[in-house]
Amino acid sequence: MFLLFAAIAPAAALIIYFYCKDKHEKEPLDLLAKAFLAGIIITFVAMVIEPFFLGVIKNIPFVLFRVFLASFVMAALVEEGLKFLAFKLVIYDRKDFNEPYDGILYAVMISLGFATIENIGYIVSEFMRTGFIGAYGLSVGRALFSVTIHAFTAAIMGYYLGLAKFCGGKRE
Repeated sequence: MFLLFAAIAPAAALIIYFYCKDKHEKEPLDLLAKAFLAGIIITFVAMVIEPFFLGVIKNIPFVLFRVFLASFVMAALVEEGLKFLAFKLVIYDRKDFNEPYDGILYAVMISLGFATIENIGYIVSEFMRTGFIGAYGLSVGRALFSVTIHAFTAAIMGYYLGLAKFCGGKRE
């Protein structure tokens, strides 16, 4: 039970943080929940797509290059691409996406839905492999780094989606 809490708590804390930063008009909770659910759904889509890429790059003879491709190219393209697609399909044309900060909040919600399921999967897997101590250690590392980086890269994407929608391509 504690490990489940440890897997979910980082995303919950970041959701509260980003939600409280919305000073002008609070977003409807049902649409925030849909964004979070979209993030959960794309996690399973990524679980289908990523093994295909791993199969392609596993034959590359240079281990460091293979690790680089798997970690930064494959994961980034698949995961961030799916988050972008979810945003475009679920959020972008909604009337409630009506100011630039909304882009940040909705993108973070999608990303944290993704990160929560990913986190649960990694922590459960580590628990089965090494037990409580290993899973606890992993949960601390993922809370500090993985979940946080998912949220902050989504905030960057959401910021630019907000600019794209409301600034009409004009720079200020």
